[in-house]
Amino acid sequence: MSERFVSNWWSIRIPLGWESEEDEDCVTFSSSNGCGALQISAYFKERGSVTDEDVSEFAFDEVPDERGLMKVSYGSFEGLETSYFESESFRRVCWLRNHTCSCI
Repeated sequence: MSERFVSNWWSIRIPLGWESEEDEDCVTFSSSNGCGALQISAYFKERGSVTDEDVSEFAFDEVPDERGLMKVSYGSFEGLETSYFESESFRRVCWLRNHTCSCI
């Protein structure tokens, strides 16, 4: 069984035993056993669709040397992804966009 978290622009089903915490930058979902976390941030453009270049800008801000960035797609989303170890923790980071969403 799962529970649904709903934001202004997106929603996600989270498994039982996971908690959510929202701040001004993102929503963090974490396992009650302390192993695992998922953070989601969402942004939109005032005009036009989000482009590959827009996604690249976000990714390069966090991974300036482009180390390990790969093109990925998940369902109707596509973008860039990398994974690495930092402070004894494994991190997997995705920057994704959806072609069906655009603002005019």
